[in-house]
Amino acid sequence: MDTYLAWLEQSAGARLAEVAPVVFVRAHLQWTGDRAELAAILASGLAMAARWIGAREVSREATGSAADGALNALVEFEQGQSALVSAEAVVGATEPQTQILIAGRHGTVRFDDYPDPGLLQRRRP
Repeated sequence: MDTYLAWLEQSAGARLAEVAPVVFVRAHLQWTGDRAELAAILASGLAMAARWIGAREVSREATGSAADGALNALVEFEQGQSALVSAEAVVGATEPQTQILIAGRHGTVRFDDYPDPGLLQRRRP
């Protein structure tokens, strides 16, 4: 999963200059059926959004549960920017997917991807 995260941050982030400064990030990360992984996916998505926004987090509101198959967090940053990140379990025939919307003062960037499940496997020591 780390390889995919690095690629995702670089690929979606490469277009940030087009809309900078970033004021809002919406990330929907539906990568695994393993609900135990949702908290780690949410944390990774929040960290990525914070790096794109480039400001300190001042508040966070979380909803959902791993048991229910979805975790969500709404974060506000020090200069009024915000991010809404969701980690949702892949269910049934649904394939893994990533949907990101980045809004800046000079436009928006949308990034959609259907990652190979092999790229999303967490490496075990």
